[in-house]
Amino acid sequence: MTMDEDFLTQPPIQTIWTERLQLKTITMADLDDVMSFIVLPDVMKWTSVGAVTTKTQGHKWLSARALGPEAYNFSVRERDLSSSDPEAVHPRVIGLFGSFHWPSCGYMLHPNFFGKGYATEGMKAFIPAYFDRVPPASEGGTGHDLIDAYADTENRASMKVLEKLGFTKCETLFNEFEGPMGVRDSVVYRMARPGKTLDQLGFGKSQAEDDGPPEPPVQ
Repeated sequence: MTMDEDFLTQPPIQTIWTERLQLKTITMADLDDVMSFIVLPDVMKWTSVGAVTTKTQGHKWLSARALGPEAYNFSVRERDLSSSDPEAVHPRVIGLFGSFHWPSCGYMLHPNFFGKGYATEGMKAFIPAYFDRVPPASEGGTGHDLIDAYADTENRASMKVLEKLGFTKCETLFNEFEGPMGVRDSVVYRMARPGKTLDQLGFGKSQAEDDGPPEPPVQ
């Protein structure tokens, strides 16, 4: 554990169940399973950091997502639907869902589990939990009334998932970050807290249709 980690705590463990998945607050004990997919270029190519190459790097990467008062990230395991125990799961962590920096969310899965609909299923369960966890913007000025997600303009699979979940495409950020594939553009998707609208929050759909220069990203 590094000196920085000495001051960070493990958040309370929360478990969310879907028809086929268990989402459970991620811990540093999940590192070995998480390493199995964050070392893969095909998983990490859409990120700014790229694939992890050492366990030390993996430890640092995971600690940033598992420790601290605003850490709200979940390991994903498949439910064992052959078991009579309704809470039985296969032990292997196959992905992550969560919010690394409020109000942004994201997910990743091991390639062996692509194409099963897990991204949509897991994020559909995560979003209401996020709004329960994150206070409204009116409470002390530290909360948020929306959740957003950034997708590379070539990452059509993720954009399809976000649109299926009900996110609205709001704007495109050009030269938004530099990753393993060079300087990349990102599409920003947003969803308002239940009871609010993006128009009320100042994020109308018209932004996505504006050909003018984008606002600088707030991350």
